[in-house]
Amino acid sequence: MVKPSRRGPMVERLVGCYLVSERRACRVLRVPRATYRYRSCLDPRTELRMRIREIAQSRVRYGYRKIRVLLNREGWEVGKYLVCRLYKEEGLTLKRMKPAGKRKAVRTLNRLKLDRGVPKVLFSDNGSEFTSQAMDLWAYRHSAKIDFSRPGKPTDNAFVESFNGTFRWECLDTHWFLV
Repeated sequence: MVKPSRRGPMVERLVGCYLVSERRACRVLRVPRATYRYRSCLDPRTELRMRIREIAQSRVRYGYRKIRVLLNREGWEVGKYLVCRLYKEEGLTLKRMKPAGKRKAVRTLNRLKLDRGVPKVLFSDNGSEFTSQAMDLWAYRHSAKIDFSRPGKPTDNAFVESFNGTFRWECLDTHWFLV
């Protein structure tokens, strides 16, 4: 696809101000007339753009991939490259997260190591904060073993799950989130 020339307004100015022909103005500015006269034949897809914008405004943390899934569920047959292009053209790109917070689990372990010593086994779920490379490196350097719970098995970590349920029932539901 040939992009329209940036010199289009300059050609129009020469034609209007100096009363020269379009051909002469293009020759002076060294712009091929075909490029100057080119009009995009791409469908602007305004309905699709509006729908993408609506979804992005209602679901702020959705990127173009999740938006594409929702569009396909609604009946739009669109590919990922088209949705990605329109998503970027509309200026809807998500902000990248800062990688600074990755080592907070490790900082806490270093602080606990000073108070209680190095644990032999670290038992955790499969959350991203516990499966990181920083956590794995810390455990390797301090000869600690990381034992992960099985995915989808909350009974492996019954104490924490019991605490979460009790805390939710006694504190959050009764005091902060009244329905």
